Amino acid sequence: MCPHRRRTDKNHAAIAAALVANGCRVIDLSAVGKGCPDLLVLEPTGRLRLIEVKNPTGRDRLTDAQRDRIAEGWPIEVVRSLDDRSIGLDRFEAIADILHR
Repeated sequence: MCPHRRRTDKNHAAIAAALVANGCRVIDLSAVGKGCPDLLVLEPTGRLRLIEVKNPTGRDRLTDAQRDRIAEGWPIEVVRSLDDRSIGLDRFEAIADILHR
């Protein structure tokens, strides 16, 4: 029996790759379901982030379970694009400069 494979958004891999390319460690949690965010991200600074990837069009909405997790206080960020500001890559360049001086 083949387990059900969860669909990821088209920009999922690109966002994860961009984070890794900028020094983050990324664990893909998209197969977990039940409101769990798509990515667990460890930034170069040691900060942990929970990221839910959604398509840039905004057509896909948060599931009831995802909304429940956010309502419970989980700091889940919804990211829709590779825009540096939306995933925080603009901060990493400055941090890398400081760490490598």
